[in-house]
Amino acid sequence: MDELSKGTLNQILNGRNVEEPIFQLLSYKRLAGTTSDWYRLIVSDGLRIHQYTMLSTELNYLFENGIMTKDAVFKVLNYKVRSLNDEIQTLVILGGKILNLGNEVQRTTGNPIANKLETNNSPVHHEVMKDTIEPSALRDTNNSSYKGPIVPIITLSPKNRQAIKARAISKSPIKKWSNNKGKLFSMHLLDDSDEISCVAFNKECDKFHGKIEDKKVYYISNYALKDKNPQYNKLKNKYEIVINNNTKIEECHDDATIPSVLFNFCPISDVENKQTCGEIDALGVIIKSSDVKYIVTKTGTKSIKDIVIVDDSRPHGAKMCVTLWEQRAQDFDCPNNTILAIKGARVDEFNGKKLTVISSTVIEKNPDLPKADKLRSWYDGGGYSEDAGSLSGRQW
Repeated sequence: MDELSKGTLNQILNGRNVEEPIFQLLSYKRLAGTTSDWYRLIVSDGLRIHQYTMLSTELNYLFENGIMTKDAVFKVLNYKVRSLNDEIQTLVILGGKILNLGNEVQRTTGNPIANKLETNNSPVHHEVMKDTIEPSALRDTNNSSYKGPIVPIITLSPKNRQAIKARAISKSPIKKWSNNKGKLFSMHLLDDSDEISCVAFNKECDKFHGKIEDKKVYYISNYALKDKNPQYNKLKNKYEIVINNNTKIEECHDDATIPSVLFNFCPISDVENKQTCGEIDALGVIIKSSDVKYIVTKTGTKSIKDIVIVDDSRPHGAKMCVTLWEQRAQDFDCPNNTILAIKGARVDEFNGKKLTVISSTVIEKNPDLPKADKLRSWYDGGGYSEDAGSLSGRQW
């Protein structure tokens, strides 16, 4: 039997690129979709068990042809990792090769364990889970009229465009072309697996813009899926949803399992290496705020407010300026010592690197996140020093 790549799950989930790791399949569940099934796997590297692993639908034939079974040992040729709720990470296997069939192995290799977060103090079962589930198990039980099966966003591909249940955030105003011959609006959709951008043009823009509200949960089906344009779409997902005349969007009751926002925080000390005009997520404690100021721009007089946030990414802290404009500058009233979780701020450069809050930026105050709790303990425990390095040069 081929030897498992011990310790590589931790490396992969901590951001390292590992070439062709070898894992063992401990368990799997097939979940029904409208056009194709998808598989959730529990895998082991001999030391660690990872329960949040999914298989690209293009590899379903491995199960359907009986090649991939419990205890099989396989090599991962291509994969991606997506974060869940700032805590759980999903490993998505995009390509693989079977090295040892399950009936050749017939045992669990080593004594792998799952981390505390994944097990929630519950034992991991190594038997094969129920091979199929009833479609009703994928349906929502609220009063929505939608009764079809749904799939996680992370499983979507041009060959796998199935209904999703997702929370809408960062809905934009309607934007018109300069010649006024076209218009659109966009939003982000997220579930507990991933997030994806969604855009509607012209008639669909008029039809759905007034019906969709930020932070509400919707069923979305019969849409188009295409490669994103990275010039306009800064999300990590390589695809985006396009609403067309066949698309159905139905509101459902709020689902607490769907987060209000997915963060992928960049340490402040790393922002100086980020490309200008890119978008990042940041987490920091407010240590300074300016009054609202007014400046003259090419398009008129604008209101502006600067705040300085700090995190623990350097020994005595790393701090940076964050700029808010217009209504958001006027409405901002968080006192010093507030922790801000900022999603999708633009990286700018003016006397050093800084962040600018744009229309799609999401800001949460004192978020209930483990990283925020850690930052609070560091800050309240005296970790921050006035001598902390600043990426934004001298502040007011």
